[in-house]
Amino acid sequence: MKNLLRNKRGQTGIAIALVITLVALSVIIPIGMWVTGLIFTSIPQSGWTAAANTTMSTLQSNTWAAYSLSTILPIIAVAGVIIASITGFIVWRRGEG
Repeated sequence: MKNLLRNKRGQTGIAIALVITLVALSVIIPIGMWVTGLIFTSIPQSGWTAAANTTMSTLQSNTWAAYSLSTILPIIAVAGVIIASITGFIVWRRGEG
């Protein structure tokens, strides 16, 4: 850990990794929502019992609720980039890198 803090490239690498993670999340989340929507619309529900329809409805609502919570992930990634940048700047200013 001590070598990582002394290595400026390590701090820059952390910031770059967090930016790449943010970009990946911004691509993966909409694609996942699109695929999930396609899957839900492709399932034929004719002839199902009331219990099966209720279960499917619950599954769909829980899935979309999980996707709405996934909007928090990019915010957390941005916070990580900011913290890594501030930490890297402090290490650089102190001359420990």
